[in-house]
Amino acid sequence: MKGLEIRIFDLGYLATIGEEIVSGLGNNPFNSPISAVLIRHPEKGYILYDTGNDGAWPDTYPEPIKKTFPVAKFIKITDALKEEGVDANDLDTIILSHLHLDHSGGLKYFQRTEAAKNVIVAEAELRDALYQTHVVSDGKVGAYSRVHFSALDGVGFKPVSDEVEIAEGVRVFEQHTHTAGVLGLEVDLEEAGTIIFTGDTIYTQRSYDKILPPGGSLNAGMAPFQKNIEMVKEREKEKNATVLFGHDPDQVAEWSKKGWIR
Repeated sequence: MKGLEIRIFDLGYLATIGEEIVSGLGNNPFNSPISAVLIRHPEKGYILYDTGNDGAWPDTYPEPIKKTFPVAKFIKITDALKEEGVDANDLDTIILSHLHLDHSGGLKYFQRTEAAKNVIVAEAELRDALYQTHVVSDGKVGAYSRVHFSALDGVGFKPVSDEVEIAEGVRVFEQHTHTAGVLGLEVDLEEAGTIIFTGDTIYTQRSYDKILPPGGSLNAGMAPFQKNIEMVKEREKEKNATVLFGHDPDQVAEWSKKGWIR
């Protein structure tokens, strides 16, 4: 779409081991990058996909997550936006791929803004995360912490299912692996073509090419992982798209340096 642009932010990284990201990588250290995508739409304005970590993570993250995925480098999403001359109040829409800590942790920095009134998230994901953190735990369970998405001032959710057009040239599509519902993102750029963001259903290019799920604590099982890869590959082929993954160090390093992509 003419006039549609995206900017990929590098928001630091989690210090973990390779096996947690890709099965077979073993105990070698792995810096798992955190990223977000800012969309500049000619009609709708700014749209943000994911919000990164919470700067107060030592207090708000569950103990097992702090042990396995400590935040080794933190860049606040609103600071990244300011580098582009964008204020939190400039956003029209926020999309959360899912509600895990490293994607929803920065939502609190958008409290009382217009964009926070209708945060887009998969309905299945919202139901499951709320149930887990309000019913079966004391508020911290797995990679969820309810303080990041429950009772935030001025934050309301707009649950979606299946595939939804957010604006011309910008779509989200629901995936059912990793969590109950992960929203992938598709943007149609005039020069770069269609870009597909899988979120955390597929962590890296290696995972995608060799059909390798995470081998660690967040492994959601081979069958749904493989089915989702097949779906993404179909979308890639149909749209002759470029696919970017949830925690690929090489991709985040490369694409975050491109600046605004058209």
